[in-house]
Amino acid sequence: MTDSIQVTRKHELSVDDLRSVAMAALERGGTVCVPADGVSMGAKLSRAEGLYVRSLSLGRIRCGSILVFRNGAGNWIAHRVIWLFRSHPTWFCVTKGDGYFSADLPFVRADQVIGEVAAIRYPDKVVPLDGFWGRAAQRVKGLSCLAVAALSEVIQSVGRRRWRLGGILNEAPEESG
Repeated sequence: MTDSIQVTRKHELSVDDLRSVAMAALERGGTVCVPADGVSMGAKLSRAEGLYVRSLSLGRIRCGSILVFRNGAGNWIAHRVIWLFRSHPTWFCVTKGDGYFSADLPFVRADQVIGEVAAIRYPDKVVPLDGFWGRAAQRVKGLSCLAVAALSEVIQSVGRRRWRLGGILNEAPEESG
């Protein structure tokens, strides 16, 4: 049996206490429900009240999954995995909020990963992200996020080139003699 802890905004816990309790449960293979705040995941989480987060081993990280990880400031972030790569000996996850156009920088190291979002709690229901259809939907969303990030980079690159060329072509010609 796994531990299951649910903490809501009604409890009087500091953020550090909440993280400590959640980490203890996750280290024992449990699941925790943490409040969902922010807009980086766009419409997917804008109405969500909570995220059910479960522990995750490196081998289970998949493109399309929603990871919870610590950023450089120690805050917990939930973003979708759009790419995985290894720079020996460390694995990195390229993540992106569904509501953003470009990928997160710096990339997420495997040791920053806290867990994976297993379900999303809305006011009227809980939506599991497991099972065949849940995984399939996450992978499709992951691919679409990767395409948006790639297209955004292409557009920015083309814009920078045009700006540089425009600057060269729009210079006033030198007056002769």
